[in-house]
Amino acid sequence: ESPDNITFLATISLLCIKELQELSIEIIERPSLDHYLKTDYILLNNLAWLHYKKDNISKAKDLIQKAIVLNPDNKQVINSYNVIFTH
Repeated sequence: ESPDNITFLATISLLCIKELQELSIEIIERPSLDHYLKTDYILLNNLAWLHYKKDNISKAKDLIQKAIVLNPDNKQVINSYNVIFTH
């Protein structure tokens, strides 16, 4: 998918986080986004948070660790990391 589509999908998934968590997870975990889930700390952080909210703590920890490796100074990632790992 094109970068514009990736940005659009990521934005839509963020809008759905509170009400449509399953749909958000499906959008972010699309195979076409695999590359971005290895390189985009924002997507990793958002996906980790979604899994955390659904009590998929093991998956959330795995994802947030990847996000913090990519951007260890990002305040949102640090906050998510701290919340997820104190659960």
